[in-house]
Amino acid sequence: MVGQAEIAESLPCLTQRESKPGAQRLGWLAGELVVVFIGVSAAFVIDNYRDSRGQAAEFHQALSGLIAELNRTETRGHEFADNITSKVDEREKADRNHQRAIPGYYRMPGFDSSASRLRGTQWSHLVWCD
Repeated sequence: MVGQAEIAESLPCLTQRESKPGAQRLGWLAGELVVVFIGVSAAFVIDNYRDSRGQAAEFHQALSGLIAELNRTETRGHEFADNITSKVDEREKADRNHQRAIPGYYRMPGFDSSASRLRGTQWSHLVWCD
């Protein structure tokens, strides 16, 4: 039969582990914690780097869109200004000729379309009825 001494000799790793003093185990545990801390810190650094690259890409995309919109406004702005100026001039000319200066869709709610009723009242400058 095999004795206890022979089993202990055949499994040296078990006997060494059991015979480790507490200070050695504490050192091993501290080493494991340092490795885990370094791994987690590296993961955070990589994640922050990826986020900053994504934010920079989004910023450049928004900036190029803003520049394109400003260029479009610059080229079309004169056209819009000329159109608004001509409409204002038309309305001022119609007002000077005592014609309908305000389009017909600017009507006061609740009023009928009788123009004769409204002429000479305080609402005549706001409502134009056909």
